[in-house]
Amino acid sequence: MTSDKIISIRSTHIHEADGVLHELLHKKSGAKIFFLEREDDNKTFAIGFKTIPTDDTGVFHILEHSVLCGSEKFPLKDPFSELIKGSVSTYINALTYSDKTVYPVASKNDKAFHGLVDVYLDAVFHPNAIKSPYVFMQEGYHYEIDEDDRLGINGVVYNEMKGAYSSVDDYADYHLTRLLSPGSTCSYDSGGNPDFIPKLTFDAFCKAHKRFYHPSNCCIFLDGSIKTDEIFELICSYLDKYDVSEPVGTSDLGAPTVTEPLTLTYPSDLVEDKTRIYLSHNTFLHSERKKNVALDLATLAIADSNNAPLTKRILDSGLCKSFSFSATRSYDLNALNISFTDVKDGKENELINLYQEILGEVLREGIPKENLLALLDRLEFSLREADYGTYPKGMVNMSGCMEWFFHGENPADSLVYEEIMEFLRRMVDTDYYDSILKEALANPRATLILHPDPDFTKKKDAELRKELDLKYEKMCAREKAEIIKLNEALTLWQETPDTEDALSSIPRLTVGDLTVEPKKTPIETETFQGVEIISHVMQTRGISYPELLFDVSDIPIEDIPYLRLFAGLMSEWDTEMGDVTYFKNRVRRHLGMLYMKPMPIKHKDEPKLYISVRLSCLDKERASAEALLTEYLYSTLFTNKSVLIQSVKQMYNASVENATTKGESLAMIRDAAKHSAFEALSEELYGYKYHLFIKRLAENIETAADEVLAKLEQIRNKYLRRERLTVGITDTAGSDYAKKLILRVKDGGTKAARCEITPLPKLNEGIAVPAGTGYSARTANLNEIGKNLHTGAFATASNIMSYELLWNEIRVKGGAYDTAFIARANSGTLGCYSYCDPSASRSVEVFGNIHELLSDFIDSSPDLLKYVIGTVGALDTVSTPRGDGWTSTKLYLSAKSHEDIVRSARESIAVTLEDLQRIAEILKRAMEVSTFTIVASREELEKNKKIDVILEL
Repeated sequence: MTSDKIISIRSTHIHEADGVLHELLHKKSGAKIFFLEREDDNKTFAIGFKTIPTDDTGVFHILEHSVLCGSEKFPLKDPFSELIKGSVSTYINALTYSDKTVYPVASKNDKAFHGLVDVYLDAVFHPNAIKSPYVFMQEGYHYEIDEDDRLGINGVVYNEMKGAYSSVDDYADYHLTRLLSPGSTCSYDSGGNPDFIPKLTFDAFCKAHKRFYHPSNCCIFLDGSIKTDEIFELICSYLDKYDVSEPVGTSDLGAPTVTEPLTLTYPSDLVEDKTRIYLSHNTFLHSERKKNVALDLATLAIADSNNAPLTKRILDSGLCKSFSFSATRSYDLNALNISFTDVKDGKENELINLYQEILGEVLREGIPKENLLALLDRLEFSLREADYGTYPKGMVNMSGCMEWFFHGENPADSLVYEEIMEFLRRMVDTDYYDSILKEALANPRATLILHPDPDFTKKKDAELRKELDLKYEKMCAREKAEIIKLNEALTLWQETPDTEDALSSIPRLTVGDLTVEPKKTPIETETFQGVEIISHVMQTRGISYPELLFDVSDIPIEDIPYLRLFAGLMSEWDTEMGDVTYFKNRVRRHLGMLYMKPMPIKHKDEPKLYISVRLSCLDKERASAEALLTEYLYSTLFTNKSVLIQSVKQMYNASVENATTKGESLAMIRDAAKHSAFEALSEELYGYKYHLFIKRLAENIETAADEVLAKLEQIRNKYLRRERLTVGITDTAGSDYAKKLILRVKDGGTKAARCEITPLPKLNEGIAVPAGTGYSARTANLNEIGKNLHTGAFATASNIMSYELLWNEIRVKGGAYDTAFIARANSGTLGCYSYCDPSASRSVEVFGNIHELLSDFIDSSPDLLKYVIGTVGALDTVSTPRGDGWTSTKLYLSAKSHEDIVRSARESIAVTLEDLQRIAEILKRAMEVSTFTIVASREELEKNKKIDVILEL
């Protein structure tokens, strides 16, 4: 592993990671390399740089975007999108943190992995972005003059951060860090504040790259079963060109002092009793790991739910509707953050004083030890299970190692946990946790008070408009002409196709390099006590993953939103065996998880709806799991009105926040529901209709509480019955444990009847939100224009339209942060969406002509191989036994088989230009019956004359 260029510093066996961490040094450049050698065919690479901001211009965020837009060895304009649409990766991204920037990739394919590493190394060290201003203009910001002869600003990062600052919590975090560490590097937003991003110059951008993107300031991380000779040779080919340079320094922590409360406003359409209060204390250094973990546990033990000791007393005061008390980590110094939302008008000081009084009482009583033990059990289960879904484990390992390295600590410490868990368990019987929390609270506190302002966004836009108009007024004719000339050059650069030589520089695979057959999950079915059991027998490391599915398809349409309420509150009630804290602690001590959620499934042409109850437990805890499941399903007491009232109001607040910051999901769900009865189920459960339901409920919950509690009881008694049950089980033993669980389910019910639901009216709609950017969706459904039109070719077409056509039109030219085309095989939904979009109305027009974009693409006689490779490569994802079992059960209930998946994959491989032309023709017909939904500010929506109705949030 070592050579005359790379020397070994030390190697550490990491029991918890089942591997050896090798710490290496590239002698000439001073670059540090860490290789976690362990058995994992999914290989991970990342290179990270310490990037400490000294202003709010977001230079490191813009660099993160820009270096992936072409380099010396790979001179095309957008290698990143080329890799997405034509490579075999299980993860590909770039990430800007508060004090570092990281470029990670992962792949199961050796050849693809080598190519990805090569592209990323050339990108960070030799980017074209520092040679030409066009990348900076596109990804960062640029001025433009519109058709009304007015100055404007556009750019991907600029629009992304306008969207981010629409989140009230993100907006608050920015001001809290400035209060806690005024003037220090910790007080700046590395992502960029939209007000300051336009102050960044291209020269400063280039200088930042030269200073920070040097091997002496980097950390390279490798994880998995890697052929190190080949990768180290590649890495050295880049590092050998550099000599050791001076370090860039460390974060300035500042000197926190007690500050006066800062009072500001935030965007909210409602104003009565909508004040928010944020408090924050700096806590412990990053190196004080035991203290930081103990603080996490201490805050959870007293404030992790509405029923926790601290939270309950705060909410019972009636002075606010929700309360949060939690530890967060960033930079070298971490923070304890406290927030109150929907504070009664004029009661800010009273609430803060009450909080201090109640907190003092809780600390005098002592943090409940049974809560701490339960939290420790759950934490240890999750650490040992190490199930991150489709997220590569190598990425988790990388994140810890990078974090520890850039804080000047041993990265190996980030991978171990047994010693610290043992220590924390010993401390439960002492006053250790109480003292840690008191120590954190003794630090200076920042106080931020935000009052609602329905005109906030309008005022902000007006301020920007005034600033831009003044700037434009002061420009001479030469300066205006220069802006026009630069924008014309930018457009020409964006529209000029990459040369064949540039495109061919990207490493390519052949179909022969791929695993083209999707992984098959073992499945067996049988019937017991009239209940169908779907078993997935595989190695699960001694953990069982049962899933109970109750068919509730015949629930009245008006009651569907209550189903989500029912599932969301099931863990918040007392039971016949004791209070909710007693129940939660036993769940944490004996189970890995226990939760319930509604699950729409399309079975052939029939929409169906299930209540899914998922749990996990060690095999030795199966008996405890049976008892807890029975208690959960049948001993829950729907009697506590205050729990219901508080929860409903909090759910409404969360719904408003999600609509403002994740509007693309709201738009997509709403619009798809206009074309499909099946998609209409999601609208009732997660879309705008659910938002209206929870809004109206929140407005009347005090008087409607008894009726709602009775409704929840009715749902439990009618639907959680054996006659409606199907059980999925993933473990090493098959169906035996499932049969025991079946016997725990009460019988005496009725079988489910058909689901009676219809699509929404086909209207073009706008949903008004107080957001700085917009979100859009345009959808149709294949079943509206024919039968059996979906083939595997749609997967390849989606790849082309998302990362070739829409990427160029909506992201590159339009400045939106994200966009995609989707084709859902099961529901038949076709659609496009945009995210953090400065011109959502323009986007829906582009979406309406998606068939023309595809036809033009076909006319260019493209080589489809790279798109096929990217499509097929996406099938070979990271998976876990838990996820494989859940997915297989859902496919079975959808009347889909593994053979269907294989056939679809083969169709995507065999796609031809003729197949794509047929899809273009289908899309043309689909767009003729399509609708659109835009989520944006009312001012933006009112400009669009094609919107039939504007809906209020």
